[in-house]
Amino acid sequence: MARTPKKETKPAPPPAEWSAPQAAGKLRPRPAEAFASVPAAATRVSSATASYEQRPQPVHESQPTPRIQEEVVTPPDTPTPSRPTPVEAARRLARLTDQLRKLHLDKEVALSPLVVLRAQPLVAGTVEKTSAIDEALAETPEPVTGGAQSLVKEVTPAELGKLFDMHRGESVFVHPPGPGGGSLQAGPLSVRMDVAHIARALGRGLAVRDGTQEVHALRQASPDVRLTRVAYAYPQAIRTLGAQLLADGVMAPVAADDTQWPVHVTDLHGTPIPDIPLIALLDFDKKWFTHCVTNTQGMAQLRVPAAFSAVELLLADPAHSYWSRFDANVTFPSAPPGVQLQLRPVLPDPYALLSQYIPPDPQAGEGVKVAVIDTGVGPHQALKVVRGGCTVTGEDARDYHDYTSEGHGTHVAGIIAAKPGVGLAASVMGLAPASELYAYRAIAKNAEHDEATGLDIAAALERALDEKCDVINISLGGTQPMPEVEVLLERAWDEGALVFAATGNDSLDELRYPARYARSLAVGALGNQAAYPTDTPQSFHVSGMLTSPEFVARFSNHGPETDFIGVGVALLSTYPGDRYAVQSGTSMASPFLAGMAARLLGNDTVLRDGPRNAARAHTLVVKLTQACRPFVHWPPEYWGAGLPQ
Repeated sequence: MARTPKKETKPAPPPAEWSAPQAAGKLRPRPAEAFASVPAAATRVSSATASYEQRPQPVHESQPTPRIQEEVVTPPDTPTPSRPTPVEAARRLARLTDQLRKLHLDKEVALSPLVVLRAQPLVAGTVEKTSAIDEALAETPEPVTGGAQSLVKEVTPAELGKLFDMHRGESVFVHPPGPGGGSLQAGPLSVRMDVAHIARALGRGLAVRDGTQEVHALRQASPDVRLTRVAYAYPQAIRTLGAQLLADGVMAPVAADDTQWPVHVTDLHGTPIPDIPLIALLDFDKKWFTHCVTNTQGMAQLRVPAAFSAVELLLADPAHSYWSRFDANVTFPSAPPGVQLQLRPVLPDPYALLSQYIPPDPQAGEGVKVAVIDTGVGPHQALKVVRGGCTVTGEDARDYHDYTSEGHGTHVAGIIAAKPGVGLAASVMGLAPASELYAYRAIAKNAEHDEATGLDIAAALERALDEKCDVINISLGGTQPMPEVEVLLERAWDEGALVFAATGNDSLDELRYPARYARSLAVGALGNQAAYPTDTPQSFHVSGMLTSPEFVARFSNHGPETDFIGVGVALLSTYPGDRYAVQSGTSMASPFLAGMAARLLGNDTVLRDGPRNAARAHTLVVKLTQACRPFVHWPPEYWGAGLPQ
């Protein structure tokens, strides 16, 4: 019996007052009545956060916010109001993080690519800019249709490859010639999604820029042509508060009368820690901030406008090795040595979060092939990649390493398959450390927003299926449909492979793609208050749905398509360069489920080594569901079948 596909909910037409980017992304504000049915016992709020239903819904803007704005900070005309208490500051910070996530989402929607023309089995590539298109096409023969010569021309496979190698920026449509010279053909592309196969299969075809008269004419002449978008997906880990402020806050301008605040950052033994970003939040409501980075002696000079004798929040925001820390209502240090901050190392790990849900087992997942489609993996001594590659056009197809500053794919892979570390990390391991790890990088080395195209995700998924991977994790999500990915999700199910995907971190009642598709297994996120220090920004993720110590993560997207919930707040895992880091997001919850599935499959050798078909996939989902613990006090659209243990 095949698994019953989940229905994709069709949202109502957007209200007239919605901006175009909102309508394009089909994003709705989260309904206030979502918590109406939650029992009182489940709506208690931690002292560090405000309940989700109490926070204001930020207004979506149609234009992206500049990366860093400068605003003149003038001394207040009235006496400075009393500073918030630490508890009040934490609540306001939780609301601020929600607002910053919304601003980031607005930018993402505004960056949605233009509409392109294509046939169903074909896939669209991208190139860098108009001039690059014109340059590449200028060397081709005369155009086969009317119009500007630089817009529509016949191209050879080599020339088409040149277009694809440019890769980013503007949408391009590939049009193979048909028997009548005008209609599109499916050909062999229905089963091959990577650019190399496209270039080889097309022979001579047409590359067409969108937004031209030729596109309109071709669409009228070819009944099998449709309009679609080149979709982008992004890592679904929560950016650090410091990174969010740097991207979407308002940086205080430098002035001659600024006060220099000396800040000294050390570990618990007094050893200086270099390269720690420090962010001082001056005003919650206006998002004013200033920032600096510690030097080799762990020292930094924080420039604060003279109008401020105190900052509402001082945040130490390391990317790895230490817990982030926030201090509320910090006053100017009138005497040396200035502000002193001590950071807790993540190792040794006193919380052992994964061990709270499943006993560690170095042999778990034996014989199971697990694929991670992400920003890349490693290098890290605890991650042994059996095979991998890169599906980004124009980059080394063998290079699966992680080049992002967040180490997202490395962290995801560690949750599933990290082997026991050495030294202080000896107790840190993934859920299925004996599994065989396959790593596919679908994000370019220099991607400005760490974006992956649906094409590159599809190519990675196809490779994972070709190499007979049993469990596949995609902790990437976008707001636009990815039809090329959906086709391969169907293939994965038919071949007995499970694909887990993150629901998204927008606090919305709609899932991101590809988690929204029926043949993916969509995973939301929960947290555990016993898993992190109280003065870390991880505490901001507690929602009103709290059954102590567990809670639904306030960022977790939800809906009837949600299949499971996984641990997704304050997970300790691998970071490039043999380091370890703590991260949160549905990106972390999804590999929690993938790791649990690998454990179950590894323990059932009959199922693992049996026929690879839809019955196999269905049986594994049933076993995973039977291992789940439900959360009856929370609405089921947040947790689906529950949390496997």
